[in-house]
Amino acid sequence: MLSLEQCSQKKFLVFGLGISGNATLSQLKKNKANIECWDDSKQLREKFKNRYRVNKDWFKSSYDFIVISPGINIYSHSKKSFFQKNKNKIITDLDLFCSSIKDQKVILVTGTNGKSTMCKLIYDLLKNSKKKVYIGGNYGTPVLNLPYKEKSAIFVVELSSYQLDYSLRLTSSVSILLNVSPDHIERHKSFEKYILAKLKIFKGLTQTGKGFLDLSNDKQSKIFKVLKSEKYNQRNIQLIKKNIHHHIKDSLISAALKGPHFNNCLYITLQIAKLFNISKKVYLKTIKDFSGLSHRQEIIKIKNNLTFVNDSKATNFASTEVALNNYKNIQDGIATGSLSTDEWNMWYTGINSCFDKKPQEAEAFIKTLATNNQLDYWNCLGLATLYTLQGETGVAAAVEILEKAVELAKTSGAKDSNQLQAAALLQAGNLLYVSKNYTKSISLFEQAIQLAPNNAGAMNNAAFIIAQSGGNPQ
Repeated sequence: MLSLEQCSQKKFLVFGLGISGNATLSQLKKNKANIECWDDSKQLREKFKNRYRVNKDWFKSSYDFIVISPGINIYSHSKKSFFQKNKNKIITDLDLFCSSIKDQKVILVTGTNGKSTMCKLIYDLLKNSKKKVYIGGNYGTPVLNLPYKEKSAIFVVELSSYQLDYSLRLTSSVSILLNVSPDHIERHKSFEKYILAKLKIFKGLTQTGKGFLDLSNDKQSKIFKVLKSEKYNQRNIQLIKKNIHHHIKDSLISAALKGPHFNNCLYITLQIAKLFNISKKVYLKTIKDFSGLSHRQEIIKIKNNLTFVNDSKATNFASTEVALNNYKNIQDGIATGSLSTDEWNMWYTGINSCFDKKPQEAEAFIKTLATNNQLDYWNCLGLATLYTLQGETGVAAAVEILEKAVELAKTSGAKDSNQLQAAALLQAGNLLYVSKNYTKSISLFEQAIQLAPNNAGAMNNAAFIIAQSGGNPQ
């Protein structure tokens, strides 16, 4: 694999012009590569056509390397035969980044849920110990916008399964794979292939590197079986087979890190402190002061013994289950609808076990729920979440039922009718954004802002979509 400094005069196609594609173009230009680019979005092509060669006949051309943005699905793309023919030339911005670093340390983190929190916790630990540390990847900053030449720097990089799937070179000092549960099956086609993508994080561990694989939720040993079948070198990978209790007083841990699901995160963070010679004092300060991330079990208000929790970043049943199990006496909410915790557990157990191997049965189950129930506002929002499990095919149905939720809120006569309508519009807008229906997505966010002008979420999302439509994948 070539470094950025070796890209001079090599011919590249940069496919996908979101924020990671933009960073890739910039670095390749600095290093005098011969660049062509393309994006299926006409809006993005217009944005770049005056600075780079946008080649409409890219699929007829020949390249030394093709840098793919993670959000591009080469397996279902209309020109998938081109990608199949050139599969040995496909690389990512992560490949270029990892091939260009020298004496720096890279910490790679992935997992179905909790990876952003894990990254931020590690970043805070290193920052508190006065290390030169940077955070990026799926977390926000594209890796090629990180100062990869800075001596003695440490990079904490969050990776999605999409990024891992296409990447070849994943050099790391530390690799962490947190919990794995069925997700993005519409892209990977099976849970086993999703696991395969996630396990790639260990492929580039250095000889002195350390890997952490959390198997505490691997009840059927699916992850472990794939690990063995792929003949990974387990010598420097620690297999965490149970939930490790930290024996730290509750008062010494931030509210953002409480709950059994964080036990192994705290354990791994402690091991990283030891690897980087960070004192226990700094470690304890870090876990006590940790502020958490927005929209991830974020406590937004406590009033009259009622705690309001924003967990809107929970995009799959496993993450929602964690949140539900972390609190007692749960009242109705956007995700939970009118169901009890036990009823919701039944829903995700049935859907998750069914959806991987029997998608038609899962879809039929969802449709039965929609048909046979007199749905209220909360049921609509919960049911829309179920529809999203179908991936792209479920988006239209989810948006339709969210529109029904808007109408129910509008006619409810509730004092917070506008806020309820805005919440449903936000959820629908997010789904349409992921599906790249930017025009309608922006329209829904604008409606949400009109209904709830003080809703920071609506304003932030609308501004982000307008600025970055077609950007980095989820």
